[in-house]
Amino acid sequence: MLRFTILVGSVVSFIPSCPCHGPGFTCEDDWGDGGEATGMGVCGDSNVDPGEECDDGGTVSGDRCSDTCMIEACAWDVAAHTFPIVVWQGQAVYGQIAFDGDCDLIVSGGEETSNVYRVDKDDGSVSIVAPHIHYQVASALTYRASDDSIYYATGLHDPPELFATLYAVDDQDQVHEILTFEDTVTSLTVAPEGFGGFGGQLIATTRPAPNASALQAIDVETGVITTFAQSDIGFGVAAFGADGTLYVTGWNSDSIVTVTADGVITPFFTGISNPSGLAVAPDGSRMFVAHQGDPLWAGEDRIDELSIPGATLTPRVEIVQGFAGTLAGIVVDGANHVLYEAPEMPDTDQARAIIDMFEAS
Repeated sequence: MLRFTILVGSVVSFIPSCPCHGPGFTCEDDWGDGGEATGMGVCGDSNVDPGEECDDGGTVSGDRCSDTCMIEACAWDVAAHTFPIVVWQGQAVYGQIAFDGDCDLIVSGGEETSNVYRVDKDDGSVSIVAPHIHYQVASALTYRASDDSIYYATGLHDPPELFATLYAVDDQDQVHEILTFEDTVTSLTVAPEGFGGFGGQLIATTRPAPNASALQAIDVETGVITTFAQSDIGFGVAAFGADGTLYVTGWNSDSIVTVTADGVITPFFTGISNPSGLAVAPDGSRMFVAHQGDPLWAGEDRIDELSIPGATLTPRVEIVQGFAGTLAGIVVDGANHVLYEAPEMPDTDQARAIIDMFEAS
């Protein structure tokens, strides 16, 4: 199978996919990474064996699964906070949230602000990480441990002749422009080492057209953007499980799917209306999906739980937000706390963006 690869500022080329990716395959000497045996299995073979808590197909720490296949996860002391935590004033709330390397919460703004905020894990104080820029929305956002940087992409650009842009915020909170996109970016995450040849790269969901969507791998060091999957199901938000499986919401198809690095799309769950947000628990046993009522303007949004495997749905919380944006920002910590961004008092002059939480014990 061929992958369509774009070298920013250069020519279009094609590269073959790696023929030895996935469970049951070996490259050189069992991935050639010196994977450490744990229990009855080998760390780095994409199988969660006895003695392992996770196995994402690699042996690199800092990607939520350590080099000995132990879970790496933040754990908030929620008792030390008063929820909801007010982040900013406004009602058009949508975008991703993520833990950074200090386990503080990074929050993207909405249509009324393109600031990127930090919520302190200890006292809940709010500060601005990246100040307002000349775009309307900073929606897609993730953290990459390998360079201790926050990455975010702007969308719904204004003026319209400007391209959407990827930025990095380094460990000194300095903002760097990385590259531009021709398409709207709806989410960002980081690929684990075992995800094809894309380990450590950013994975973006993009919308080339209203009825088209794509998954792209972004090598921020070289500027290479590789499209490895395309579909009309409306890719929305992407998240990796503890075993390296990539889960993606399908807005147009009311579904959650899995997607391989070779672009194979497989249904995981169907029948959840307008799924817009997605987070996988650190142990990989379940995911939490934000979805909107139908019709959208009803404002009857929910976050519900899906088991992994099995895809059994358990109702969790209802979010009343009106027609005030898309509920997308969700994270799950290692203590089973689900934190999410939502508007409070939507469609009023007192509207504000908040971080709230529930315990998914």
